[in-house]
Amino acid sequence: MAEAAHKRLENLPPAQKLRLLELLDTTATVTKEPPKGRQGTPCALGAWFRKRGRLVPELDDADWAVCIVKTARRVGWCA
Repeated sequence: MAEAAHKRLENLPPAQKLRLLELLDTTATVTKEPPKGRQGTPCALGAWFRKRGRLVPELDDADWAVCIVKTARRVGWCA
């Protein structure tokens, strides 16, 4: 049953996935550190800022939360 649900959810548009997760009142918990990037490979996002002569921002969890909400609204994932 879980495999069938996974396949169906994979095909939902992002706005519908977001709505479903809201209806289910879901939360996410980070349980471990993310994998480290490859050594010697610069961050593409950081390179974008440096190329334009801008400071590379350092974001904490609260900053990322704001970015996620603003991006979701901009691309139409939520109102």
